[in-house]
Amino acid sequence: MVDKFLVDFAKLLTDKPELVQTKIVDTDDERYHKEVILLLDKSDMGKIIGKDGKMISSIKTFLSGYKAKSKTNYKITVESHQESTHS
Repeated sequence: MVDKFLVDFAKLLTDKPELVQTKIVDTDDERYHKEVILLLDKSDMGKIIGKDGKMISSIKTFLSGYKAKSKTNYKITVESHQESTHS
């Protein structure tokens, strides 16, 4: 559900929505149970991060409310397809 929301939302903001994807991986971090990796074209990263990181901060705040329902903390990472370390 979280990954679908991120993909749908990111597609609205990006110039290349067909390249927007997510991956969910388990983490060893005590604070976060899962990491959601938002993969997109390098030219669209600024649109998702936003000025001074305000857009990604808003997305993270929104998703933190989902924890009340699912009991899962999510860490959000934005990467470009060209630089992905989680291939």
